[in-house]
Amino acid sequence: LAFTADDSYGIPESNNGLPDIADELKWELDWLLRMQQDDGSVLCMVGGGSASPPSSDGNTRYYGPATTSATYSAAAMFAICSRLFNNLGSNTYSDSLKTAAVNAWKWAKSHPGVVFYNSGVLGAGEQERDAYGLFTSTLCAAVYLFDITSDAEYKTWVENNYQQHHLLVWSWASMYESTSLDALLYFANLAGPSGPVASQIRNVYNASLSNANDHLAGYNNHLDPYRAYLGEGNYVWGSNSVKAREG
Repeated sequence: LAFTADDSYGIPESNNGLPDIADELKWELDWLLRMQQDDGSVLCMVGGGSASPPSSDGNTRYYGPATTSATYSAAAMFAICSRLFNNLGSNTYSDSLKTAAVNAWKWAKSHPGVVFYNSGVLGAGEQERDAYGLFTSTLCAAVYLFDITSDAEYKTWVENNYQQHHLLVWSWASMYESTSLDALLYFANLAGPSGPVASQIRNVYNASLSNANDHLAGYNNHLDPYRAYLGEGNYVWGSNSVKAREG
């Protein structure tokens, strides 16, 4: 969670003691908190068509229902940001995010199969996740909740399920899965996880980076002028972000 500490970019929140980038993050988090219902569930999306320019948008907004995947995803976001704002000294806000994360986990755990397929009704794209996507959302939530609570429930969930991750199944670190890879590596470096679990995660990851042609070998063999090699078939829609993560 590296960021510039500059607090004087001229946004409305500048000079309030928080880095402006954290203020921007808080603005988005405040919206996400409003998407959480009283029972801990989180609405899966909000949409209202399109407008150009965006500043002219006055369309009515429609909300998708709460879903399991959206709620686990929000739990992960709330938890990791709780750690961030705690580190920045915003303890009250950090605590509110922690509470939101715990409540989201509880709801999702007790409602494991709630889905909503958008099919273009509320907005472009399909926000619902497949079974593996739901697994990675749950994994991220468990990792970051364990970090901020030290509750054994979350550690146990990770240690009982981490081997389902493609890193362990394929022995390959896919940059298309960098969000959940980051969570696994974060977990492996926390105090608390069992030694064999942490070692396996690190060892498999390191072996993949060292041996796969599209990781360290691609860098060492000068296969890409930007030093972030991707195979030809990986240049697809949105691959600039994948290339950035590879670098």
